[in-house]
Amino acid sequence: YTRRRSTSSFPYKLYKLLLDEEAKSSEFEEDVGRRRLVSFQKDGLSFLIWDPDRFMDEVATRYFKMSKYRSFTRQLNIW
Repeated sequence: YTRRRSTSSFPYKLYKLLLDEEAKSSEFEEDVGRRRLVSFQKDGLSFLIWDPDRFMDEVATRYFKMSKYRSFTRQLNIW
């Protein structure tokens, strides 16, 4: 018996969020007013949240059932 990870798991949703945001940021590179809220680091092994409040308001709530940054970081630390 092999346990399969659900596509609703936190790591899967986080990876999807990061890929979606990277795609959006490359589409809007010419838009100087649009600032990245989250992005992969250059090494591709980690990511950085540039504006935690806006990240939670504008991005994270589309993927997760949480609205507080502290809850997000707690979930991140569990994984």
